Order: sequence, then structure tokens, then C-alpha cells
Amino acid sequence: MSDPGRAVSVPPHTDRQDVLVLQTSGRKRWTVYAPTPVGEADPLRRGKDGDAICRDSLGGPLLDVTLLPGDLLYVPLGFPHETSTVCTASCGRSREDGPAALDPSVHITVNVDSLIPIWGLSYRLLWAAAQRGARLHAGLADAPEEAASTAGMSWERYSALQSPLPLGFLEGAVSAPAAADARELRRRAATWRGLPSDAEEFSAVADDHVAAAAGMLLRHREAVLRLHRQMYLDVLLGLSSAPPLEREMGHWALLQEQMAALRSEMGWG
Repeated sequence: MSDPGRAVSVPPHTDRQDVLVLQTSGRKRWTVYAPTPVGEADPLRRGKDGDAICRDSLGGPLLDVTLLPGDLLYVPLGFPHETSTVCTASCGRSREDGPAALDPSVHITVNVDSLIPIWGLSYRLLWAAAQRGARLHAGLADAPEEAASTAGMSWERYSALQSPLPLGFLEGAVSAPAAADARELRRRAATWRGLPSDAEEFSAVADDHVAAAAGMLLRHREAVLRLHRQMYLDVLLGLSSAPPLEREMGHWALLQEQMAALRSEMGWG
């Protein structure tokens, strides 16, 4: 909730998840920018943890809109955005001088989590697992891909792998990836590395390696969904008599154990 008349209610920042925003009361101006090239700071946590985004480095906005009650906005992960409860003529909303202008601004945020380091359901994890399988099959050393630097990458390169797996993944649609799916993964990996897609390091990852990696992430997905169902049922049905904070910490600990199991299966210790 933000009071009306705030020039900056939230400064420029990025998020590690896709965001759906539903305005319920008052109004709020959202300014969304294109992602900038990747630097030393985590591009999905810019403007946080002591980092600051210089507005001049963002260029012109992709979107400058004021949300009124009932409006819905989608902000993709990694896209810098800021909010204000001061509206100017550029807001372009005919209702801007209505009652909502005087009310506190309230919105509901729905986060759609999927990526590293949240739940690991990304093209980057799929490629890392497939590449690890190919290396082990060939008797080669498995380099720690997770430690690879991303500084200096364009957003196009970075997002080639650091993007969520397709929606069908949640229904098991890629439980047995077709050759086209493996080709698409290799294309994304080549973009990430800035190399030709026919380079040996990509062709060495066979369709079977991709299928095995997808199977591993599907098992991980099932475990994560099961733990989330347990958490939600606990909230709805009061399955635990523990205090709310203890219940939350217990469910979170189980999810972290599952992420640790994924890291172990990936050979990341």
C-alpha cells in the first residue's frame, strides 16, 4: 500500500520471477524498461541488496501506464520497473482525476516462480544436466557450469538459457522431448555461449542426453509441486497445530532439502 502523491513509491529494480499485478484500490503509475546488458550484479535482483539502478542507464520506457482498480499488469522477470503514485499528463488515462486519485494505492502481486535460484525449472538447468550427462558418458571431466560468469552478456544471450521451461513442462508435455526440442535447447545454449550452433560442444549433447535431463527435472518438478500442495493444504485445513511461523519455516526447510537434492544430482555438491 502506498499513499497518493509519492513521486517514487518503489525505485527501479528487477525481479527473479514473472509478476502479475492487480490494482484493487487507488492508482499507481508503473514504468517498465527493457533489460540492460548484464553486469557484475545479479540481473534478476538489480536495485536490491545494496545495488542501485541509475535511471539514466535505462533509456526510454517500454511502458508507462497508470493502473486503476480492476487493471492487471504483467511484468516479465528481469525487466526493470518502478512505481509512483503521482500521475502526469503522460499517464494517458481518462479516469485519472476520479476518486481513485485520492485513495491509497493498493495492489495484489502474484509471483510466478520457476527459475534458478528459486526452483530450478529453467533452460539453463536443463542444458547443464544434459551437458553433464554427455560429458560423463564420454568419460570427460564435468566442469561446474553453475560457476560460469555472465558479466558482459547481452540480455538476449543471458535470457536464452535463463528462461523458464515452457508451460507444457508442468503437464509433462516434454517428458520425452522430440528432436526439435533438443535442437532448440542446443540453439539456446549456443546463443548463451556466443558460439555457432554447430560447434562440437553442442553437437556432443545427443537427444538422449536431453531426454534424460528432462526426466530428472520432471521428477524434481513433481517433488516441488507435492511439497507446495502440502503447504497449501496445511494453510487451508490447519493440518499442523504449530504456530504459523514454525509451520512456514518447516515447509520452507523441506523445499530447500529438495533443492539440495537437485544440486546433488547435478553434481554441484
